[in-house]
Amino acid sequence: MRVVVLDFETTGLSAENDRVIEVGAVALDGKNCVDTFSQLIHPGDYLPYQITQITGITDEMLYDKPPAAEVMPQLAEFIADRTIIAHNAPFDKKFLDAEMNRVGLQVLNPVLCTLKLARRVMPGHSSYSLGNLAQHLGIQMERAHRALDDAKATAYLWRHMYEEINAQMTQELDTAIFEDLSNKSAKQVQKLFSI
Repeated sequence: MRVVVLDFETTGLSAENDRVIEVGAVALDGKNCVDTFSQLIHPGDYLPYQITQITGITDEMLYDKPPAAEVMPQLAEFIADRTIIAHNAPFDKKFLDAEMNRVGLQVLNPVLCTLKLARRVMPGHSSYSLGNLAQHLGIQMERAHRALDDAKATAYLWRHMYEEINAQMTQELDTAIFEDLSNKSAKQVQKLFSI
């Protein structure tokens, strides 16, 4: 299965009003990482203080970086025809769509959410945050809330869940199977896989 694991750091929560300041992406062919994409992006305005506190990204770091209009076509080329995977995918997909629309592009690839899938495949956690799941799986996160590091952690989480599901399936896994699992209740998935 060819996927790209995607993560954005942004100036806020509104894809309509806020902008992407960093993108990180990991391309996987099956379990193998075949490429990465990482770029800081100048948002066209100063960063809110709380965003610097969360991400560690400063205005000085973004001063000479390209705007999204230059980065998004490169990202679209990197994504190509791969299924997109993200932790809390609706958030990243909103920003992907907004930034692509601003430059006249669309990315219509299927999208899978590791947060939604983890709630079904890894029951019993008090929190399904990327940091908590990474810690549970022993995944080292060098810099949480930096796009490439979060994308790498999400890729490890994805591979873990992929292997768990693959071990119990008799057919080759594809996007449709994961979409189906994501749309089932946690109890249905647990019954299906004896989790």
